[in-house]
Amino acid sequence: MHVPTARIYVPLKQSIVAVYPGSIIGRLPTAAIQITDPRVSEAHALVSLRGNRLKMVALRGSLRVGDDYVDSLPLEQGVCIELAPGILLFIEDVTLPGSTWMLCGAEQGPVELVVATYSCVPGVGGVGVRLVAEYMEGALAHLWTTAEDLWFRRAGAEPELVLLGHVYAVNGAALQVIRVPLASTSDTLTERSSSAPDPRPGDLVVVARYTSVHIHCERKTAVLSGRPANLVSNLVRQGGRPVPWDTIAQQIWGATADRLDRMLLRQNLDRTLQRLRERLREVGLREDLVALDGTGNIELILGAHDRLVNEM
Repeated sequence: MHVPTARIYVPLKQSIVAVYPGSIIGRLPTAAIQITDPRVSEAHALVSLRGNRLKMVALRGSLRVGDDYVDSLPLEQGVCIELAPGILLFIEDVTLPGSTWMLCGAEQGPVELVVATYSCVPGVGGVGVRLVAEYMEGALAHLWTTAEDLWFRRAGAEPELVLLGHVYAVNGAALQVIRVPLASTSDTLTERSSSAPDPRPGDLVVVARYTSVHIHCERKTAVLSGRPANLVSNLVRQGGRPVPWDTIAQQIWGATADRLDRMLLRQNLDRTLQRLRERLREVGLREDLVALDGTGNIELILGAHDRLVNEM
């Protein structure tokens, strides 16, 4: 397979499940390995591609290997991971190809294709293409994997096998798939700082997928959708750095923003920010995660060891 893959035997399900970079293990309905046990967190752990190795990274739950609790570990054949007493995962095998697919020409820059399905949606202002790591009905086009092949389909057209280097014109964007050495790709899990240590109690893990965002802290989780999720995701894409508020608003509302005057656009942003804070307050997470700095910028307010996970 072209996609880095680990096959994991799950005794509770008596089945083997394939996981990829970005796969979640936990109670979430969308988890790649869903375990409905109260001792397992909603987003217990994440499969992450780091350099040329697949790792499992603890998010809101613990990982135990033998007698040791670990924050992360390489996925290697024969390893047994305990999520909670009696809840085990056995690594059957790991496949790491020497290279991986990369899509060029999308709005967010080169995107490593590490999940099974992507949707092409309009970019800022309705022009160009933004790649979203999920299937979205009515998208301009879709990309997906089947075994060793990558497929592409424009809306209303027949699927076609992707040819490396071929240019696919979509909504004014020239999309092209290339192969790059796996060791040269960036980590799936992005930390604020390369020297930041593993998460500690109280640290946030913000998993952004654009149409949804999961914010984890110890035993609390806030799941965002709609405009609040779009807002946080766009800030995650910027690495949490301060960005002019109208730039973020343009990214959220796209072509609609062009039809609104500046005051109405700001009101939309303020309402979205209020909804975000209400959701964080409901689950007991800090409300000031996103803030306006008084000089026209909006940013993520992150602690020294908070983590951003970009799954877009």
